[in-house]
Amino acid sequence: METQKYRHMISVVVPVYNAQEYLAVMIESLLNQSYAKWELILVENGSRDGSFEICTMYEKKDRRICVVQERKKGAAAARNLGIKAAKGDYITFADSDDYLREDAYEILLNRIKKSNCDIMCYSFHIVDELGNKKGWYEPQLRRYEKGKCCYTGEEAAKIYLTSRDIEGFGWNKIFTRKFVEENAVLYDESKIAYEDMAVFFEAILKAERVSFCAEKLYYYRQVGSSLTHKQYENKNKDYISANNTIIALARQNGLNREANIFIARQYVYGAYNKMKNGEKVKACNELGNLQILWNIFVGLKSEKIKMLLKALLIGFNL
Repeated sequence: METQKYRHMISVVVPVYNAQEYLAVMIESLLNQSYAKWELILVENGSRDGSFEICTMYEKKDRRICVVQERKKGAAAARNLGIKAAKGDYITFADSDDYLREDAYEILLNRIKKSNCDIMCYSFHIVDELGNKKGWYEPQLRRYEKGKCCYTGEEAAKIYLTSRDIEGFGWNKIFTRKFVEENAVLYDESKIAYEDMAVFFEAILKAERVSFCAEKLYYYRQVGSSLTHKQYENKNKDYISANNTIIALARQNGLNREANIFIARQYVYGAYNKMKNGEKVKACNELGNLQILWNIFVGLKSEKIKMLLKALLIGFNL
């Protein structure tokens, strides 16, 4: 299947929709990579601005860039088309309004080859529209990187459930092509939002070897007009559905304690954000308030104190 031409090549899949403001920054961050053996698959998804023209301009500029068009609506369908078009030994993702550190892929490729893992998870910065750091929680992977070279899928799934250090994004992970193909890793096209959360939790569960890179190699830009931040009817439904799928998968694999910690964490995180926005918060049905506090206290690996304080504030406002 693979030829020497594609040996150690990284395929980067980027869905593009109305992204003209930041798209060039993302592409230039690929062009400036210290590791040159990559292909960029820009999946244009019916933009109504100048995004397609920017894509085709860069395609003409560099033969490593390929533009494909997907007329199904949604980033999930766009990413799936990109996965199917990928030719590299490794597959990763990026969003059109984000960008990478110049040595990101050189570091990741060296680490993934050394560890012989199926999936490598890495850390990132969260920045605003101008590239300034937001001061929000960013994954703290040093503790796992120092622990051992690789974790089993079950061990990594426990980290996913009990911390915010892995997250459900596709762009802070790099996969071997073999793993993606053998496990049919594809996005759920029925979802408009949160389409990656459950997909990548399931992928981690299936992995034999998961490794971590603590270096912050990716800049996750918070843009008010991006899809993630828009309010629309199905967003909350997709979020609940993704969480329920993760909880069910965890319990099917005997991770009941970790599933309860995940429920507590997600409830507190979601309820606190609703409370900040002036929305009415409902009590968690699955776990009592005291049990939520207990699960966070004994089980959460990151942001424990902040989450406990948020839970107490929510309790006072119920």
